[in-house]
Amino acid sequence: MIDLTHEQEAETRSPIRPESTIPPLSIFQPQPIILAPDTQTSFLDFLDFPSSQGGDSDSDIVIPETQFESPRPEVEADDAIPVIEPPPRIPAKYKALQDRTPFGSFDDLAQFTADHAELTAGLLDALDHPFAADHQMARYWLAHVRKVTPDDLTKVSKITDETLLTVTGKALNLSETSRTGMLAELYWTKPRAVRTRDLAEVQSDLRKAGLASDFDQRRAAFQARQRLPDPEPATIASMKYGRWGTLKDKAAAWLKTAVPARQSELGTEHETTEKWLGDLRAKPELSDDRSLDRLADVMTLLNANRVCAAVLHNGREIGVFANKPDNQLAVDLAELLTASRATGKEAENLVWGILAKMTWRASRSSRSAPESSKRRDQVRILKAISYLRKLEQEHGRLRVVAYDDPLPTLAVTEKDSFGHPQLVHREQQVHAEMQATSIALRYPGAKLGIGRLCCFKCWLVLHDLWPEAFDNRPVASHLNTYPWPPPGFFADAQALAQLFAGWEDPPEDLRAALQDPQGRAALVNAFFAVQGIKGALDTGFPSTQVPASQLPSTPAWPEQEDGPTAEEAEREAELYDGLLYPDKDVTRTETSPTDQRSAPRRPSEPTITKAPLTKVKRTQQPDLASGDSDRTSPSRGRTASLPSHSTTRTSPTDSGTTDSDMDLDRPRQQSTTTTSKKRTKSPVRKKLRV
Repeated sequence: MIDLTHEQEAETRSPIRPESTIPPLSIFQPQPIILAPDTQTSFLDFLDFPSSQGGDSDSDIVIPETQFESPRPEVEADDAIPVIEPPPRIPAKYKALQDRTPFGSFDDLAQFTADHAELTAGLLDALDHPFAADHQMARYWLAHVRKVTPDDLTKVSKITDETLLTVTGKALNLSETSRTGMLAELYWTKPRAVRTRDLAEVQSDLRKAGLASDFDQRRAAFQARQRLPDPEPATIASMKYGRWGTLKDKAAAWLKTAVPARQSELGTEHETTEKWLGDLRAKPELSDDRSLDRLADVMTLLNANRVCAAVLHNGREIGVFANKPDNQLAVDLAELLTASRATGKEAENLVWGILAKMTWRASRSSRSAPESSKRRDQVRILKAISYLRKLEQEHGRLRVVAYDDPLPTLAVTEKDSFGHPQLVHREQQVHAEMQATSIALRYPGAKLGIGRLCCFKCWLVLHDLWPEAFDNRPVASHLNTYPWPPPGFFADAQALAQLFAGWEDPPEDLRAALQDPQGRAALVNAFFAVQGIKGALDTGFPSTQVPASQLPSTPAWPEQEDGPTAEEAEREAELYDGLLYPDKDVTRTETSPTDQRSAPRRPSEPTITKAPLTKVKRTQQPDLASGDSDRTSPSRGRTASLPSHSTTRTSPTDSGTTDSDMDLDRPRQQSTTTTSKKRTKSPVRKKLRV
């Protein structure tokens, strides 16, 4: 305990105020609602981060050691004392909301809406006016509404009450307000499989009310305005060159020299991939592009068999692609969106569910999972969720389009086990960014996110041949070359002419070949098979090194049990003096600590806190938002002209962490956080079982 000198103790006493300085009656007006932070255990409490600080720190807090109560002046027993009760902190009209939240189910919400239609209408109006007095209370109400509002088409189609429909539309972040409009909009945002499953039941519900025709018209209007097409299979350019075999061989011979030369130029220009990526990170105008890259990286991490994922964002729509697509692309993206809409403990559970799924799939993947720390994956997922939340705040509920149709095949001749030639159809993994580019060329205005560094051929297409596809967005490459299935748009005469423009002594028939489909197929075939020098082994996602944001807490009702602060209590006590004893010459006096502790306190009087302060060390809670922590050491034994970067796929040694720091299954030690008002203990985290 800190000892106070006589002078310091005197300074802590309340000054004696004359009657003219009594505070105004406005102190009794209802106080504005302050949304208290969620007191539930934070997602950070589950992470095994070492504390970044030791010993005393700025986060140490102080708590009162003792309390002294100031007695009231004595009054005569026959004096008529009016009973004055301090008004409630919450306006009376919100008493019903306080009693009914959190809602137990959507039926509870429906009953509350029916019983309190006027209150609900006021809350809906306050949501649209950020500076309204009721706006914070409306946000509290909306947070609890969202917890119980279904986004299932078949359930929403059965809602008929207009007010409840409006509430549902707000909770689901829809722009339409009519029943058919809301259903059409919600239907439009759903993945293809969900729409196919639920359409008949929704139409049946609306047909009973005579609204099926209007619903179909609104669906067609949304489809006509969409910026990304419905899922469609990827295509590859023809490589059947016919009579142009000689030209194909000459083009391949020229590319065999030209491609390594271009790779060497890039190596000289950018020095290392780490420097290349650092230059891109330094450009603030690429912030959204890097966020989309991160989202694509998370979609790749969720299933390593996808090899590489890409996303395409245009307004309210997000398309997702993969080198090897699967039927879970839409499901995984929808789960990330669901987590972005959740708050508090619900958001934590959803994030842990996503991590559990990723771990389970990695253990059963035919393709080994990338060497990355679990901490990095957790941070990466949180960042992706935060970005999706930002997009929905700006654009409204997002539409998910998963391009998960079967890959195209190519007929090739191979020898069987007996040495006999046979025709075999091989699946062609068109690179994810090339699938996205084929959409962007027909639906301009989209932004691209790539989950891996581009191979050299994809980089050449995006940088040299079709830079306008994504508004000249710069991308980096690991410079490796593969047998590259050419996308359908690659057989373009102008692009091929630009590709071979550096040919100093081209064949005379090159110009004629560009005008013939089979001639262009011969040039495409040559580019498909060409190999360059070996690039960087690490093809992983480059980090922005930007800290992750916290999961949002659930808005909480103000905690009234803590009572007013010492300053508020003192002001109210002085005001009561003036109101209770207006005709008496009464001034508040201070007594010694001994007298204060022994003096009786009148019922319902506020407590005056005047106490020495004692420092109490608070357990440090490290911040998950401390960056990606995805630093790696350069790969060894490379023959590429461009050295590898060191920003992804960390190992525990490189990132400065131990295996125990990244173990999801290690039990969390109990920690205690002490505050000036209460002390709460974070529960021991249960093991994450996969």
